[in-house]
Amino acid sequence: MAASERAICASGPERNGAVMKEMAGVRAQQEREDRGVGAHPEQSSPRIWLWLLRAGFLLVAGALGWGLAGCGSGTRAFSGGGFPIGKSIVVGRAVSAENPTVVFAGVRIVLTALPGDGSSQRLETVTNAQGEFRLEDVPTGQTEGVVQLSAIPADPNVRAQSLSFRVTNGRKRGVFLSLPRVTFDVSRARFLTFANPSVALPPGDTVRISAQVRDQNGALLPVLPSLVYDADLGTIGGDGTFFGINEGSGNITAFWYNDLSAVATVRVDSSVPSRPPPPPISLEPVAP
Repeated sequence: MAASERAICASGPERNGAVMKEMAGVRAQQEREDRGVGAHPEQSSPRIWLWLLRAGFLLVAGALGWGLAGCGSGTRAFSGGGFPIGKSIVVGRAVSAENPTVVFAGVRIVLTALPGDGSSQRLETVTNAQGEFRLEDVPTGQTEGVVQLSAIPADPNVRAQSLSFRVTNGRKRGVFLSLPRVTFDVSRARFLTFANPSVALPPGDTVRISAQVRDQNGALLPVLPSLVYDADLGTIGGDGTFFGINEGSGNITAFWYNDLSAVATVRVDSSVPSRPPPPPISLEPVAP
């Protein structure tokens, strides 16, 4: 990389010092050239203008921090011709952990994005009448970052919850927020499981994601955990049913209080045969 490019690619005080050093070198070179030709006014005058133009370019470029090819820092920089710092979208729904068909409106959603460069950004919204929320322009860094999401219900009888998960540049993250009532003892849970830890389905089909909360004896507790998933692959309904949309594979992570979590994998693939519909329910009495 040339000296002038290094001066521009630097950041902060380092960049300013590099620019001034480069300007001093340009001026010294110009003085040497002037001495070599006898420093006649008619010969040095064009060189003075050339020096001023080069100095002006370095000052402007250094101030703007242009992202030249090969520069690896700064919000406008590129690394090896890659993409600039990216964004993600986080969407979700707040439901009752005891009965996920019941949605919670007015839940305050606070998201803190940590894209990995030492910075942070806070975003807020409130769930609508359907319990849904959407946060756009979530910073991810060039590839992925971490977000901390807190859900604070408007109803004091519903327990708040906080989650931490990763977001990927250019991908949409879905959050199925499962909030229990404050009367439920969340410390009874000891671990989470998936009845189907690996599922595959074609686009347009559905599969039930059976995430379970269990106590120290392995007994099933009457609540559903929160779920975080790749919303570009599909969506999760209020009853925990995953609907496949786009082909691909990813994880579905279940979360509960006290840092409990479990992971299942999902694959949306057109080569997977559709699941047969459930058998009809007979209403005829069963013979004794």
